[in-house]
Amino acid sequence: MGVSGAWKSVTSSGTKTTVATGVRGFDEEDLKRSVPNLKAVETLDRYKISPAQAQTFADLGKLRTNNVQVR
Repeated sequence: MGVSGAWKSVTSSGTKTTVATGVRGFDEEDLKRSVPNLKAVETLDRYKISPAQAQTFADLGKLRTNNVQVR
C-alpha cells in the first residue's frame, strides 16, 4: 500500500483523520550512537494500563473502534 496508498484511503473515507508516523530530527548515525536509557523505560512502565482500563477509558469518552486493513 505504501504511504500514498494509506493517505488515499484515509482521505477518501469521508472522515477527518490525521495519520503521522516517524521520528523527526534523527538520522541513521544518531540511532547508531544512541544508548539505551533503562531508567526512562522503567518510568514509562509506570504508565502502563490493562486492556480493561483502556476499554473503560474508551467507553467514558464514547470512543469507537476503527479497524484498519494493512496490506
